[in-house]
Amino acid sequence: MQPDLGGIYAEVLAAALMALTYGCGIPLMYPVVCVACVFCYWTEKYSFLRLYRKPMECGKDMARLAARALRVRVGVGERLGIHMSAR
Repeated sequence: MQPDLGGIYAEVLAAALMALTYGCGIPLMYPVVCVACVFCYWTEKYSFLRLYRKPMECGKDMARLAARALRVRVGVGERLGIHMSAR
């Protein structure tokens, strides 16, 4: 049983990016996504420590790509938040 690390990153990153993008217009998204990320963290931590036997071989490229996408989305989210607040 191997984890789908790409899928895990995609789900968490998509939730965070949606909160950053639409959070200014829908403030309830921040705590909901925060709870979802904490839940995902603890379930994945349990899974990695207890369920997955063989360690995965993955490089730093996936983490770098996710961090770069998050930095870009923060800028887009700020501009969209200013635009939504101005109207």
